Amino acid sequence: MSLDSTWRLLQRQGIFEHHPAFLFVNPPADALVQSPHSSWRLYAHERAYQAPGTLLPSEQVSAHFEYTTQCDAAVVFLPKEKKLSDFILAQLAHQLPLHTQVYIVGPNDGGIRSFAKKAIPGFAPLQKVGSGNHCQLLTTELVHQQDFVAEQHLKKQNIVFQERQYPLAFLPGVFGEGRLDAGTAFFLEHMPASVSGRVLDFGCGSGVISYWLQQHRNLEHMMAADLSTLATSAAAHTLAACQTPYEVRLSDGFYAISETFDWIVTNPPFHQGKATDYEITSRFIAELKQHLNPGGQVVMVANSFLPWPNLLQASFQHVQTLAKNNRFTITLAR
Repeated sequence: MSLDSTWRLLQRQGIFEHHPAFLFVNPPADALVQSPHSSWRLYAHERAYQAPGTLLPSEQVSAHFEYTTQCDAAVVFLPKEKKLSDFILAQLAHQLPLHTQVYIVGPNDGGIRSFAKKAIPGFAPLQKVGSGNHCQLLTTELVHQQDFVAEQHLKKQNIVFQERQYPLAFLPGVFGEGRLDAGTAFFLEHMPASVSGRVLDFGCGSGVISYWLQQHRNLEHMMAADLSTLATSAAAHTLAACQTPYEVRLSDGFYAISETFDWIVTNPPFHQGKATDYEITSRFIAELKQHLNPGGQVVMVANSFLPWPNLLQASFQHVQTLAKNNRFTITLAR
């Protein structure tokens, strides 16, 4: 298991001694959960820590939880997004057996202080049972099971860009919920006209770039990929009406992608939680070339302070800046 600050707090409080089988919800990326414990993960990080193509029967990687492995208690590692926290607990209130004890742990600067004051439908009032390592540990109990309708948490909205409407779908925790973020808008404004053929949209989020490309470029096939189950689920809804053949793929970088492409377009992630994290995209850039067809190209938008152009130059002979403003840089590599 991960020995990050939240995990160390759980160990110090001795909660594992009281419950033989835990459900770990949204655990740290490097946490390997073994029987009799089980886990529900929202991100595909763990695929980089296991033998290729394997998942333990006790591990779920999904936007929607199904209670299939019995547990005595649950531990929720609190995400920083408030709507995502509500989304997770609403599903637990529907799926967990009545009177299941639920622990909630998170860093002080990640929102747990304000979360401790919340009333959570179906659960008893939260109680603080531990603190340390700049974290807090709360506990509650499921006292009333709740109905859960997944469609009520799926937000569909028409986003206006250059006087056209684009119907997008969002789930809690998906980047850019309910809007077109400035980086993506800048990217679409300067998207090369030659993007065509077999295209990969890495870090697809809600699927806005994939949807736009299918409307405005001559594509043979589109793959939209993300390590977030919330993103891939939302993107599948966004792309459902598209005519071009497409696939939505859950993958941590290229871990679950073996195909090659004519173009790879990306607005790549660079943060995990509150801390800046370059690992995912650095690894992705190092593997780009082997996933391009002959003559294939990469086009990327990113915050201008990020080191991606330098990393691209280490792998590609030709790297150029297509556009730049005071916040973002668009880079082409071939």
